[in-house]
Amino acid sequence: MDGRGKEQEEQPIAVLKPGETRAVTLSAKLGKAGLRVLTATVKQDDLDADNRFDQVIQVRDQVRVLVVDGARDEREPDRSAAYYLEHALAPVKDELKPKYHVRITSLTPRQVSGAELAKYDVCILVNVGWSAARRESRYRRRTSSISSGRSLRRGGGLIVFGGDNVAPAAYNRVLGKQLGLLPLQIAGVASFPEDKAIQPDRNSIDARRCCASREDEDYKDLGGVDVLRTLDLEEPVKDAKDDNEAEREVVRVLMRYTNGKPALASRKVDAGEVLLFGTRRRRGGSRRRARRRGTGWRCGPVMCPSSRRR
Repeated sequence: MDGRGKEQEEQPIAVLKPGETRAVTLSAKLGKAGLRVLTATVKQDDLDADNRFDQVIQVRDQVRVLVVDGARDEREPDRSAAYYLEHALAPVKDELKPKYHVRITSLTPRQVSGAELAKYDVCILVNVGWSAARRESRYRRRTSSISSGRSLRRGGGLIVFGGDNVAPAAYNRVLGKQLGLLPLQIAGVASFPEDKAIQPDRNSIDARRCCASREDEDYKDLGGVDVLRTLDLEEPVKDAKDDNEAEREVVRVLMRYTNGKPALASRKVDAGEVLLFGTRRRRGGSRRRARRRGTGWRCGPVMCPSSRRR
């Protein structure tokens, strides 16, 4: 970090076959916030030209996260759409949350404004939907501030979780066609009986930054999560004329279900990124009730290790 070689960490890899990708976890001390230079090097390799990688990263004292809960339940908070997600992002006691490195603000769609969105590094929409024309217009204006402001184009993030409030046609029109944020078009909603439930395919994870989810034993139960209902995401459109690797990286399927359909997709927006999950964080309650409302990934031991590490 910042050229301080004495503080570097190393980890050996006995064998790395041609074309093979391995995840290696190393740590570096971040003394202060701001733009920092992170350097990774490989030793004992015959080609010197690719043995060093430098990247400038933005280090923040806190990551400001806005969670927009489209199914808030004031009477029973643990039945809210974003309840488990919020606790996974900040798994600390309430009195410690103001100083925790992930600072969460939770609002309903009606409480969100364009000025509010500009304050956050990451915006997460959980089961957010709209139907009336005036609501759609208002939502379009608010979401537009995400795409045009510093939040996304300067390195921020937008994460969208599906759910029973999500209207595929409205999402395709507003987030897709009008704003150019949606990674993939939503063909509709796919449902499965309990005896034919699909699961996330851990082996399909296709992203360098997600290699730990594919290889780390903390995530070994990911493939055991049953999904009974999910957004039916269309495959990315492949352009035969596009030979530019950077352009091909704009839209990617990062993970699939066991039936081969996209489960998680990504879209680059300048320096920022949009992630679209086909499922949502499931509400609490019985399996029968979950089936009636639409099932997603329930936040438990399967989904929480990443939040504890970061």
